[in-house]
Amino acid sequence: MYGFPTYLPTASNRETWLQTIQIFDDDTGDLITLTDGSGNPLYQFYCEISPPRRSGRYNDFPYNGPWYDDYGEPIIMASLADYITLPDSGTIQIQIPYTVMQTLRGGRTYHVYIRMEDAANNDARQILIGKLPIAFGGRGT
Repeated sequence: MYGFPTYLPTASNRETWLQTIQIFDDDTGDLITLTDGSGNPLYQFYCEISPPRRSGRYNDFPYNGPWYDDYGEPIIMASLADYITLPDSGTIQIQIPYTVMQTLRGGRTYHVYIRMEDAANNDARQILIGKLPIAFGGRGT
């Protein structure tokens, strides 16, 4: 697992976000094989982008804030079904289109959670818990 928190590079809310992550075995340092011999995924991957939860309000929802992202609920969800691919051995790639990134507010830092799930063995691993600063990229019209 990557160290907590992992600080991701600043992204614009008017461009496609592309993040490549390699997954290593913590004991050996080797890349973990993510697909079988036919290229089928051995695991499921999930990525969630959420605003930070407000201090002291974790169990006090819904929070009646002025913004849609003041609730602390996920704004963007990604999986192998849509925005995540496995381009190489031990590598996942997340590509969120700019049309989806526009739902994030510029000038705000969001939390990113990436999880790998092995349903066959009833096992899941948190790969990354990170922070993603978002810059306002203009109106883009």
